[in-house]
Amino acid sequence: MTKKILVLLIFSVSVFNGNAFAGSPKINSFSPSSGSAGTLVMVIGKNLGRPESVTIGGVNALVVSATSVLLSNYGDTLVAMVMPGSSTGDVSITISKGAAKAGGTFKVISTSDAGAMPERKLVGTGAVGHVRQGGGIALSAGE
Repeated sequence: MTKKILVLLIFSVSVFNGNAFAGSPKINSFSPSSGSAGTLVMVIGKNLGRPESVTIGGVNALVVSATSVLLSNYGDTLVAMVMPGSSTGDVSITISKGAAKAGGTFKVISTSDAGAMPERKLVGTGAVGHVRQGGGIALSAGE
């Protein structure tokens, strides 16, 4: 009885944590379909766990999380960050058993198109006494 429970436990752990019996990956969808460097892209499909590489727009993306959701209708979920240098192009994932490419392309928006503020140099003036300028600063775009 103990051996049967142990075998069942090992089987359950490998299926739920390691894609031990997974086939090649498949990408069903990804969202959003556009963004700048730093955008988090959620990829939904099958057999996406433990990716060897994820690319968005031809550049390796930073994998933030990869979760197998075997008991859900949504399939596996992977979240990756678009890296600087990416250009409009494919979303693709490679695991040990194969590779998959999404049906659409991710459109990379340059930061100048995304409404970024131009860089401006901060210059302190009017220091009096023993005040040390430039020790620290905090900026916020909030309202």
